[in-house]
Amino acid sequence: MTPRPSPAGTTRSPTVPVSTPPPAVLVALALSAVTALALLVRLEPGGPVVARLVDDLAQAVAATAAAVCCGRRAHRSTRATAPTWWCYAAATGAWAIGQYAWTYHEAVARGPGRFPSLSDVCFLLFPLLGAAGLLRWPLADGRDPLRRRALLDGVLVAAALFVVAWSVSAGGPTGAGADLLASGAALVAPGADLVHLSLAVAVLSHTRRGRSGLGVLVAALVGLWATDWAFALLVTTGRNGTGSLVDLGWLATMLLVAAAAARTATDRPPRADEPPMASTGCALLPYAAATVGLAVALGDRLAGRDDRVTTAAAAVVVAALLVRQLLAVLDHRTLLRRVLAARDELEHRALHDPLTGLANRSLLDRRLREGLGHHRRDRRGLCLLYVDLDDFKEVNDDHGHEAGDLVLQQVAVRLREAVRSTDTVARLGGDEFAVLLVEADDPSEVAGRIATALAEPVLVGATRVSLGASIGSTIVTADEPTPTAQTLLRRADRAMYDVKRAVRRVAATASLG
Repeated sequence: MTPRPSPAGTTRSPTVPVSTPPPAVLVALALSAVTALALLVRLEPGGPVVARLVDDLAQAVAATAAAVCCGRRAHRSTRATAPTWWCYAAATGAWAIGQYAWTYHEAVARGPGRFPSLSDVCFLLFPLLGAAGLLRWPLADGRDPLRRRALLDGVLVAAALFVVAWSVSAGGPTGAGADLLASGAALVAPGADLVHLSLAVAVLSHTRRGRSGLGVLVAALVGLWATDWAFALLVTTGRNGTGSLVDLGWLATMLLVAAAAARTATDRPPRADEPPMASTGCALLPYAAATVGLAVALGDRLAGRDDRVTTAAAAVVVAALLVRQLLAVLDHRTLLRRVLAARDELEHRALHDPLTGLANRSLLDRRLREGLGHHRRDRRGLCLLYVDLDDFKEVNDDHGHEAGDLVLQQVAVRLREAVRSTDTVARLGGDEFAVLLVEADDPSEVAGRIATALAEPVLVGATRVSLGASIGSTIVTADEPTPTAQTLLRRADRAMYDVKRAVRRVAATASLG
């Protein structure tokens, strides 16, 4: 986790992760609390007034606990995920304020609360603030194509869930005798929940592993959406009020949000060995939602229920799927080009000297085997030159190793310019080079060009460094047996040392004279 500066300007040490129960235990505790409240509300041990008060207070306390857990999670999270959890702390805090206001209204008025009311504005802030927080969540990859796919996944999930809800409710929460204002306001919450839930599913399907709590959060939002849709149905029939089973859904939602935030005390960065993408199960979530939605729409059509709303929503699902797959194909093509370019780069690095860019021993050995294979089959001749720089050690000793590297780089340029593009120039190591000539008519001419090119001084900064080279050569003629690559290298190496010893003898004789 990235340390945060303290007010005094010093660096605060990272928070030690606190052990927390596994998600199954947290979910089980939340369900136990919901079951206990359901029994209290239904049995009404203190009468309906007490049961109603307990119901309201339980929801308010659950929302408060969720706000505290989200705030604690945000305080201990990394900079990447902290904004998301701060938004959820504000969202659950707004829900708690709305629930406390609702509780006060019912406790004072001694009757059912009004709908819509100021409390409902606070409740509506939950999906809005939560969605804003999810938009700040770091995806597995910050590239635009991935974010576009995440947005399409959100549209896909929202349309699919809308198909399911509309079909189950037999045409949606509308009725001839329903209060239009109440019905319209009741539909706002499920619609906002769909946007909120679809964003959560999209984030979960595109985030890295190690981001704990997201799965539990998605489960909480599924429950909230189903609860708000059921509440909308109750509003249209005039049966809404405290003490119904719908209240258990809101209680479960807040407890699951608290469980999601309490899953871990800190967010750790993804490990280097973790895959950069989400798991397969998370990636398939949008497709699972689309499958369910389209299956429901198809079932309605086969049953003779030709509803235009369902058909339009199903068309949105199909369109989102097609566009998403098109973007995926285009993104995969871009990824494939990058992979091929990276492969070519790795192959080049594996077969070339990093300092000079010349072929290394591996590539020279490959080219030697190819040339000898042509000699064996087609009796095509070839020649190998072995080049060793004279007194290169003095260059390093007098001018430093950086100067020596510059000299080697300029030698590589001169060697490439002295031969044909079809010939292979390789650095064998240190100041030793090899030149493989294919079908060279006069190798001595090439060796002469190389010697002339290397005789020119090399400019290193303001210093002119004189160079010389000993060049040995070996030729494989068309009528001789095909040698091995190692044999050819040894023959060229011996020829180079014969030249070097001969030069030294001449120099010694000249000094004696």
